Amino acid sequence: MKRSMQTMLTPPILRHQLSALAAILVLGLAHVPVRAASVIESARNIPIAASADVVVVGGSSAAVAAAVAGAEGGAKVFLIAPRTYLGEDLAGTMRLWLEGGEKPSGGLAEAIFGQQTFVTPGKVKQALEDALVAAKVKFLYGSYPADVLTDGQQKACGVVIANRSGRQAVLGKVIIDATQNATVVRQAGAKFTPLAAGPHKIRWVTIAAGSRTDAGQKVRKLALPLETSRKFKSTATYGWWEYTLRVDLADGSWQARARLEQQVRDLTYHATQLYSSDVPFVLPTDAIVAEKPAGGTGFDAASADLAPFRPAGADRLWVLGGCAGVPRAQVEALLRPVAFMAIGQRIGKAAAEEAKGIQPAASPRVVRKGVEASAPGEIRDALGSLASWAKSVPQDQGPLPILGQYDVVVVGGGTAGAPAGIGAARQGAKTLVIEYLHGLGGVGTLGLIGGHWYGNKVGFNNQIPMNPTEKRMEWLRSELRKAGGDIWFGVAGCGVVVEGRRVTGVVVATPYGRGVVLAKTVIDGTGNADVAIAAGADYVYLDDPRDMFVIQAAHLPHRNPGDHYVNNNTAPFDDANPAAATEFFLNRRKALSAGSPFDVGQLVDSRERRRIVGDYHYDLLDMLNKRTFPDTIEYARSDYDIHGGPTHVFFRFGTIPGISELFRFHGPVLWAYVPYRCLLPKGLEGILVTGIGMGADRNAMPVLRMQPDMQNQGYAAGVAAAMAVKAGVTPRQVDVKALQRHLVEVGNIATEVLTHTDSYPLPEEKITAAAASAGKDFQGVQVLLAQSEKALPLVRQAYAGATGETKLNYASILGLIGDASGLSTLLEALPDVKTRERISATQVRAMAALGYAGDRRAVPSLVKLLGNWNCHVSAAEALGRIGDPAAAEALSALIRRQRNSDRKDQTRNLRFVTIVWALWRCGDKDDIAKTELRSFADGGSGPRSSLVANFARKLLDANTAKRATP
Repeated sequence: MKRSMQTMLTPPILRHQLSALAAILVLGLAHVPVRAASVIESARNIPIAASADVVVVGGSSAAVAAAVAGAEGGAKVFLIAPRTYLGEDLAGTMRLWLEGGEKPSGGLAEAIFGQQTFVTPGKVKQALEDALVAAKVKFLYGSYPADVLTDGQQKACGVVIANRSGRQAVLGKVIIDATQNATVVRQAGAKFTPLAAGPHKIRWVTIAAGSRTDAGQKVRKLALPLETSRKFKSTATYGWWEYTLRVDLADGSWQARARLEQQVRDLTYHATQLYSSDVPFVLPTDAIVAEKPAGGTGFDAASADLAPFRPAGADRLWVLGGCAGVPRAQVEALLRPVAFMAIGQRIGKAAAEEAKGIQPAASPRVVRKGVEASAPGEIRDALGSLASWAKSVPQDQGPLPILGQYDVVVVGGGTAGAPAGIGAARQGAKTLVIEYLHGLGGVGTLGLIGGHWYGNKVGFNNQIPMNPTEKRMEWLRSELRKAGGDIWFGVAGCGVVVEGRRVTGVVVATPYGRGVVLAKTVIDGTGNADVAIAAGADYVYLDDPRDMFVIQAAHLPHRNPGDHYVNNNTAPFDDANPAAATEFFLNRRKALSAGSPFDVGQLVDSRERRRIVGDYHYDLLDMLNKRTFPDTIEYARSDYDIHGGPTHVFFRFGTIPGISELFRFHGPVLWAYVPYRCLLPKGLEGILVTGIGMGADRNAMPVLRMQPDMQNQGYAAGVAAAMAVKAGVTPRQVDVKALQRHLVEVGNIATEVLTHTDSYPLPEEKITAAAASAGKDFQGVQVLLAQSEKALPLVRQAYAGATGETKLNYASILGLIGDASGLSTLLEALPDVKTRERISATQVRAMAALGYAGDRRAVPSLVKLLGNWNCHVSAAEALGRIGDPAAAEALSALIRRQRNSDRKDQTRNLRFVTIVWALWRCGDKDDIAKTELRSFADGGSGPRSSLVANFARKLLDANTAKRATP
């Protein structure tokens, strides 16, 4: 199995002593206190994702104003936003009103507020997106600044960004740093005034029926309109509350900033809360040393000198935020919406003018200094490009600072990740949960699926309160805090530290830059196996062209105060690709805006993502055959809730009496014992994967992925991780029986599980009975597929003695098991080449069986069927599974005939992708398949384009026509 993105592996390094000061200055983390440890990152190449005249880093309203003004000034502009929306200074802090005397004066401010003094978060986000689209500014969500690119004269010429795809470079002539903490100019080495330690002024906004004053908080009730969800029933009167607090910020480190947010939430949460800010509004006390200090006693955006927004001695850089070189007394006035957007517009115009006199950098690179480290390990990240065949820039070897050391680090605080953190912390492990959103719980909270469709509602799951959404999020957060766990919101995992095959830490992208968190055990709770894949884990996702036709639907909800359950289906996309995510949010938010929601969700409720190949890979047949395991940690239950379509070979048999009804919507409930081994990535130590990134077949996930089961599984993973730390072993060496006994005590699993053994191999009498009955209506075929080695002689014998339709059924069973004994019967069942009649299900099954059987003698007959428009795709798929070069010429000719119509929109005609895949499997012909795959890999518009691109890249990266299977 090959990964979809090339992973750069660093060579082993020697243990050294750190020169802490050098590491801090080089990485631009000058606001981080001196630390005594780092890990060396080896030299490597960073793929280029984009280039522009002006690069705007940050997603504030002022950042958008600058980007639009730059584009209007003739510059090519690219904007990088850390969140999944724009307007973090307004929508993120919930400071959505104008104070007395503030009036929009045209431009972006007027587009947002119009003639009103109040606007909803949804309106802010939509207006800012509309402005960028209208100005033809390209932008990317979910990305953090990681490094500054410099040219031969050591002048800034772009940035490196970190996201779920790894890292990419964005080239630019001028950079506008619109981050909250001036992260980019810090990375560039700019000088700052000292940070004032001690209490900082914080503003925080909530929507609740009351407010908190128990700790001396200053609270202002805002006279703002509020309409709660029509589904929300309450007799209480809800309102807006603005808290002003003084909270200690010990230093300028990310760790201190993360603690501050948790303290603010501790001091302001009210039991009736329906909504709150994502992030606290913090007035920074440090600032750049500017080209020219600002004067005066007040701030006027229209007339203010722009020199204070330029770091001293740093050309081509602008600071657009609270760390600009204005007097600290003027910062709050600068950050008010109308003034902030006005100054952003002026800076964007100036940056565009400046860019006109600058030539593109000839040799951009990431310069690092310092080669010493006090911690061993090599850093791996998926250096994935957002355009598959982009060029790259070199990065020097250099240190990444260690931001923390923990027993257990959980990356992803969602449905399974938050319970994992609680499970680990309750067992006494020093635990950190990293979550890129600003709330725990995943699809059940910020994903607004606040009800349980099915799931085994027992044990740990029963402790979690249901609704409203904020109540569930706060319970998870407070329980983790009570148990001693730390939480870092607004942080994404973007790599790992490994020693050999053991994961010893994670690389994180914070708003303050990248760093390393060391861990004795890592839990990947991303739901997409992001961390495990970066470490080198094999995974399953879009390994078969049929997957792209039926991958389960995604969903992005609207959110009104009081909403807790909003569920729907929208087209799926590649979650791990920030470009695809940006397009998804843009299109979906636009569609939802017609209903004027208060807000739109920040989390895509994806039902299907990448899944590891674990020590055990749970299969649909395990469920159908009611398989038990000695290491069961979860007992899952659901109807077959598939929001797409099945692809398992089992479903090739069609309707099976007594079985097919199990897969109806609202059909009978299915149960599944889930073994611990599904959480262990094959070949890796020190890491567990929980949630829908677990090791399982996609066809089993519609039953396994229910929230109660994922929550209980996550809790089990956390307990296992803590047990591993306490015993000084890896998760693979944990005493599973001890783990099971604890899970029995808390009610997650039944006592009987303690005595279970593996029920495979199935009894011979059951296999014999299945072989005897399957020829009539495929009854028992799930047994034959699961125990094919023992079943084959019996099925061959039954086939030899059968006649008519029964003989054809046995031939199909043999073929789909991978045996060609029934070849002649299957060939006789193929449709006539020239028939114009609809192809029957039996004929489709016969073609599939020939493909799975893999016998080249079937190739001539299947090649002929490529000329029949009713079945050419099924024939091509079968040829692709056989992989005979003899079919390449005919497949090439078919592609030539179809490319003019099908290639125009690959997202609508995925059948064309199947034919290209088949040619690739058959050895290609004149590089026709490679040409098409590269075209697919470069992406396109449409909800499925990212899936096609992902699939194409996997084939090209593998450099082989052999189909990857778990």
